[in-house]
Amino acid sequence: MRHILPILILLLSIACSCGGQQAAPAGQDLPPAVTAAQSQHGLPALDTLRESSLAFSLEQDGNMATAQSPTAIVDGSELLLPSGSNFASWGIWSFDSGYDYPTMLNAVVNVPDGDEFWLAVSDYEDGRWQFSGPYGSGVAIELSSANRSPKHNLHVAVLAMEGSAVSVQKLVLATDNGWKVMDLGIPISSTALELISACMIGGRPAVAYVSEDGALSYLRASDPLAHDLNAWQDEPVGLIGGVGSFSDISLCSIDGKPAVALIRGTDQWNIYYACSSTEEAAPADWQINPNPLASGSNYSPNFSMADVGGHPAIAYVDTNEELAYIRASTGNGSTASDWSTPLILEVNDEPNEHVNRPQLMMDRGKPLVSYIGHSSEVFLRYSDSATGAKLSNWLPRSTVGLWNDGDWEDKAMFMHEGNLVFMLYADDSNNSSSFEPDFIHYYFRDTYEKQTGWEGKHEVAEIDGGSFHASLSGASINGMPAACYRSNYSPELTYSFSDPDHPAYTSVWEHQIVNDGFQNGMLLDTELMENAEGQPCILYCAYDFQLDSKRLYFAVRREP
Repeated sequence: MRHILPILILLLSIACSCGGQQAAPAGQDLPPAVTAAQSQHGLPALDTLRESSLAFSLEQDGNMATAQSPTAIVDGSELLLPSGSNFASWGIWSFDSGYDYPTMLNAVVNVPDGDEFWLAVSDYEDGRWQFSGPYGSGVAIELSSANRSPKHNLHVAVLAMEGSAVSVQKLVLATDNGWKVMDLGIPISSTALELISACMIGGRPAVAYVSEDGALSYLRASDPLAHDLNAWQDEPVGLIGGVGSFSDISLCSIDGKPAVALIRGTDQWNIYYACSSTEEAAPADWQINPNPLASGSNYSPNFSMADVGGHPAIAYVDTNEELAYIRASTGNGSTASDWSTPLILEVNDEPNEHVNRPQLMMDRGKPLVSYIGHSSEVFLRYSDSATGAKLSNWLPRSTVGLWNDGDWEDKAMFMHEGNLVFMLYADDSNNSSSFEPDFIHYYFRDTYEKQTGWEGKHEVAEIDGGSFHASLSGASINGMPAACYRSNYSPELTYSFSDPDHPAYTSVWEHQIVNDGFQNGMLLDTELMENAEGQPCILYCAYDFQLDSKRLYFAVRREP
């Protein structure tokens, strides 16, 4: 092997200011340092490329090189790289992979017999170029997130030397958005209205659902990340049978142990409750309260349960279409005597208007309830105590958002960095059955000390085609607000997150398709959570036409 290859590698090492010594290709030792004058002919430093503002496609012709040596020649759509005994040629192509993971690079290079070329790929984990070769024909190489810069840019260099002359025709970058979707092999009910509720129990994703035979059931993954189906092989626990249609479920962690409440449509929309005495929640660990806690509403059979001071508490719509709150006096609530008399937080004070979609959660150690009120306005009721045990504890309602240009489809509220966040899936067309676009809006509580109330709405996403049924779930994921959502008009399940490269609470959002292979079959439930590594994961339902079955699915975003 002649001297030009190790010299060029050393030139690259000098030009790259990221630190660390560049490893040479197999069989090559780095020679002593060369002069600074020689280094000017090497590839540019990664630091220089990293700061570039780049937005190129994932497939580039040879003539689309962002940088090239003086000896490189553009020939139509190709880049010719001649070389001699005393000179080399190179070209650099830059890609913007966004928040997707780079997985494969296919270099389509025309190489005459006896000639060869080298590849150099940016490596931002080690802060230097990564060489491979020589290659006598086009090649595909595997990539990882280490090859992508903090600004999502990836750089590839093709080099010819020692008399070889090659023609770069095309470079193709393959990416993966990281979402892995798994069919858990669990058929679910065809008639229940709200089919699933999910949360983290002991750091592991868990779900309560209505099974195909109409039983309220519970299942938890066997490891915190649940990256493959092996984590979902435990036998589900059946809790309450005969759930029927027009039902709702709420699963939550009470002092680290699972508890689930159920509105049972076949039983006058009564609310039932079950809890486990252990985190593992084996069948023998469950205690089921045989008596209904309260009566819900057939118009709005939805409710929400949360851990309020170590005790289970529920916000729901009662038979009079009024907002009610009930909390257990003990940590498990397994007997009828454990539950207090419900408090009526909001009366139905408007003709033909109904309280809808209550959500109970904790804010700075005190309970609050959000709900949809008259004229589709979103309201909050705060408690000034840690338990909300007295009606006098609940402050007058406050308004989150007002809009007069449409109707709501679903909402989500969650805590993000100690601040309350509200998201709304809204039909802005004044006609929920039309095919005008829908929007997801984002509100956050004003953090400026001298102001109160909520910031104006920010648009997260525009959904083509409109909807008359939609589902939205929100959470704080890896320090950024995020949401997953779907509508009846599209099989796509979409994940959106606030762009980390921009200030939080802006309208700059990134969007990824989690799964578009199955129709939702009117099964719109989605539950977004953050796992132990800060990765988003989703439990949801979908209809598999090939199996003619409504199924339970789990999706998690991780590096492929």
